[in-house]
Amino acid sequence: MVLLGNETSKIEHQESTVGFRLERLEIYNWGTFNRRIWSIHPTGGTSLLTGANGSGKSTLVDALLTLLVPYQRRSYNLASGSEKVRERDERSYILGAWGKQKDLENNKSKAQYLRQHGAHSVLLASFANASTDQVVTLAQVLWIEDSVRKLFVVAPRLLTIDEHFRLHGAPADLRKQLKEHGAEVFNEFSAYGRRFRQLMGFRSEKALDLFNQIVSIKEIGGLNDFVREHMLEKTDAQARIKQLRDNFENLTRAHDAIQMAERQLAILEPLMQDAQKYEEQQSKIAETNRSAELLNVYIASRRKTLAEQVILQARQRLAPSQARDEVLRQELEQLHQQELDLGVAINNDDVGRQLDRLRHDIDAFEQRRRELEGQATSYNRLATQAGLAAYTDEATFYLTRQRAELQQTEIAQNLTRLQTERDEYVQQTKQLQDACEELESELTSLKQRSSQIPAEDVRIRQRLVEALDLEEGDIPFIGELLRVRQSEQRWEPAIERLLHGFGRQLLVAETYYPQVSKYVNETDLRGRLVYHRVHSTRAPRHDGRMEANALYHKLEVKPESPFTGWLTAELIDSFDYLCCETLAEFQRANRAITLAGQVRHGQIRHEKDDRASLGDRRRYVLGWNNKEKQLALAQELLHLQTERKRLAGRIEQVEARREAAQTRRSLNHQVRQVRGETVNQR
Repeated sequence: MVLLGNETSKIEHQESTVGFRLERLEIYNWGTFNRRIWSIHPTGGTSLLTGANGSGKSTLVDALLTLLVPYQRRSYNLASGSEKVRERDERSYILGAWGKQKDLENNKSKAQYLRQHGAHSVLLASFANASTDQVVTLAQVLWIEDSVRKLFVVAPRLLTIDEHFRLHGAPADLRKQLKEHGAEVFNEFSAYGRRFRQLMGFRSEKALDLFNQIVSIKEIGGLNDFVREHMLEKTDAQARIKQLRDNFENLTRAHDAIQMAERQLAILEPLMQDAQKYEEQQSKIAETNRSAELLNVYIASRRKTLAEQVILQARQRLAPSQARDEVLRQELEQLHQQELDLGVAINNDDVGRQLDRLRHDIDAFEQRRRELEGQATSYNRLATQAGLAAYTDEATFYLTRQRAELQQTEIAQNLTRLQTERDEYVQQTKQLQDACEELESELTSLKQRSSQIPAEDVRIRQRLVEALDLEEGDIPFIGELLRVRQSEQRWEPAIERLLHGFGRQLLVAETYYPQVSKYVNETDLRGRLVYHRVHSTRAPRHDGRMEANALYHKLEVKPESPFTGWLTAELIDSFDYLCCETLAEFQRANRAITLAGQVRHGQIRHEKDDRASLGDRRRYVLGWNNKEKQLALAQELLHLQTERKRLAGRIEQVEARREAAQTRRSLNHQVRQVRGETVNQR
């Protein structure tokens, strides 16, 4: 039992776990429910709301309708049975209309209200889905300014009026407060309705229309009419047909526009390419301008670096000079001491002995001078051969030594680069040598036969016939029995590419099939082999008349061969390609080839293999005359031999440069071994 004001309502519950069920309905200042929060708690069960007339049952139902049904479709107080459809509205519910009082002066009735302007109403309903553990709360805040104003609230969680809708200012101030609690606030019912229908899984608005109708229904009448009127969506077939027609016309126009745009793009493609080139040039110009702006900074930076290097070199040259200055200072002190000694000796009448000692010192210094001059001459010869400056003074000597150290690093880097270059040329020469040997072997094989089959395939067959004591004609290659007609030579490159693999396959008569299959199974062929088991007779499965541009009409099968019938049937059945002159014919055909070598294998698969150039006779396999193939291979062999000679010359040049660099490194090393005092004391 739940008390609602002066009304007693009895609610019966029934357990259910399917879909969203009404968990709780709360109202504040709605109709005659005044000044406090009123609530009912079905807790998801099936409930029955009962009470006396005027006890507020319709008011509660209208509160639920206000939360679920748009105002334009909503009819208040219909559940009470009143014939006055608009007897109540949102304004009367907000102000709390409870009766009418007759004015004696003008004999008119005036509505009596429980609340004045400035009051607000709050409606809240919580729905729960027990099977998914979801809760959705719907709420509306209503107040009156010039007209009825509303806030629509949807929250995927449980809200209550007491906790979340306490008003401390204007009703519109609730917006920020509600958003902080994870609620979504809307100004219009349409957006609010879409959101709660999405959360609660409604497939159509019709369900809420049906709910609105059922609330006020008194009798169902005919079930078919009820379902048709209240449960089915109304459709307009003519409007739908017109919509489809309009859509088709729009799509047609769009398709035409796309085709027009594609043609325009094709026309504009050269202009777009020129525009792209223009943009690239503009970008390069801009980059050049930026570089020019930074050029002064770069030059200043380089000047600073060079100045620092010059200062460092000057300091390095200063160190030996300071050392030499110290030596000269010591010699000067010695000479001063000798001068004192001489003075003492003169005073002691020891002049004779002193002169002898001086003569001996002069002879020793003269011998030392000659040795140093010889060493200096050797140093100058080495420096000249190494491309360095000869000795002129002490500063030049140390500067030359620094240059020699720098050159030693450059020489080492140059030797590494030359070694790498030589190794690359040697590797290329080896590859060319292998290619020449392969071409020579292929030419030798072609000169011994008339077919164009590659030598590697011929060698496999040669080993097979020798092992089985057969003749090569007993198991021919398809390419030896098939060629392009002389009148269709312009199609030869495309046909050769299409039938390249087919032409390298062997034909094995039924008589030799057991021996051949046994040999192939037990032998390492050192290559790939495809062969066909050929019965004595075979008719083509294709009985229809072949088109004039069929591939078969452009081929010639070698006559008087036991395999002629089988090969003819195989070409008709398995290679029913059309040789199309234009791309439009190619696109309409089922299986076709073009002069450019594109192949269509049915409606889906297309192929074009340009790994080898079209018309390269070195890859031809069809026909019984290989003179042109020999000529093409001979020209290729001559080209490779010329290239090999050119690389040999390059290797000799690199070797000469390596020897010169090694000699220069040796001389440079000898120059660096000379000590400073050897030449500085000359």
